[in-house]
Amino acid sequence: MARVVVIGGGVIGCAVAERLSRERRHHVLLLERDAIGAHASGAAAGLLSPHSETADLGLSSRSLAMFPELVERVERSGITVEYHEHDSLTPALTGEEERGLRRGPGRWLDGHETRAAEPGLTESARGGLLVRAAQVTPIRLVRALARTAAAQGADIREGAQAGGLAVSSGSVYGVHTADGPVLADVVVLAAGPWSAALASLAGVVLDVRPSRGQLVMMRPRGAAPRHVLTWQGCYVVPKPDGTVVAGSTEEDAGFDDRPTVAGVADLLRFACDMVPALAPARHARRAAGDRARTRTAWPGRGDGAQPDRDPAGPGHGRTRRPGPTMTPMMMVAATAEGGGWRCSVEVVEDGDRSRHTVRLRSADLQRWGQPGETPDQFVARAFEFLLAREPAAQILDSFEVADITRYFPDFDREMRG
Repeated sequence: MARVVVIGGGVIGCAVAERLSRERRHHVLLLERDAIGAHASGAAAGLLSPHSETADLGLSSRSLAMFPELVERVERSGITVEYHEHDSLTPALTGEEERGLRRGPGRWLDGHETRAAEPGLTESARGGLLVRAAQVTPIRLVRALARTAAAQGADIREGAQAGGLAVSSGSVYGVHTADGPVLADVVVLAAGPWSAALASLAGVVLDVRPSRGQLVMMRPRGAAPRHVLTWQGCYVVPKPDGTVVAGSTEEDAGFDDRPTVAGVADLLRFACDMVPALAPARHARRAAGDRARTRTAWPGRGDGAQPDRDPAGPGHGRTRRPGPTMTPMMMVAATAEGGGWRCSVEVVEDGDRSRHTVRLRSADLQRWGQPGETPDQFVARAFEFLLAREPAAQILDSFEVADITRYFPDFDREMRG
């Protein structure tokens, strides 16, 4: 069996360990330098919303649909992740916001209906968009994933820092630790914003940087909001324990995960402006974490990676895209070939595995790629476009990216957008 070392004990690293250990076809070792979920994965509101901060609605919706099965499986560990589905409400405070929301998925409510649905909402709301979403308690999900992986045979080590990647002749063969080198057939980097420094030791450039996100927890004196409220990248989230979470900032503060007075003040101001009834609430707690962020805001791999040996999955940032069910399900490896790249794509969907070969020309990457986007990141985005429209089993085994426009004329517009 292949030996896989996963670096990082956040939600992505633990999801990878759980998935790879499930079929017991791999020896999985997860290294976490602190405690499971100690960083950004533990400082999150836990929203699972396919309708916000993402354009891959089809893929995100399918990911969300997979959560009940995931939850049922990991809760056998004895840890309840507090998953529940709910309605999320996005109010429109201006005419421009109303026009934009009316074009989106969900059910539009006029001003009267919006205030009837959420009595404590600001009087400035002209209406609102109601969509289905879900939430979990993040630290519980991460710990449940880790405990499930361990029950399936994975070795989960806390307080085990990866000092660097072991490299020979340009190929990664393991990880350096305080106890000596650990040999591996595959090393998975899921160390969030610290992944770039680890990857650089192997000559791999990852466009990943820290982005501080702050949260404030409060305990209302009266009734909590009935819905999760989202607006302009911020949110107010009622939690099962009776607290309400307001978030989140997105700050370029380097590796500094300490909450700030300014950040907390901004979040409290937002919460009270959106729901004035929260003004008398008691401040319960604040939290912050350094999230991994890329230029394109898409998780991805770095240029120069050894395709079969060193997958990397950092860069999810603050997105409420329901990633943990989907991130381990698709891997893209790009190899330079002629005037472009030959990309191997492996997709696991509903337990079925499919493999595809995609040829990408340099001119097509220039035509459709986003600034700074690598070939494998682009092909992953192209596959998300396809998967939103047809099952993986119906996608051709081998094709050129340019061929997609023959079957889906909107590909050009979507990829440029």
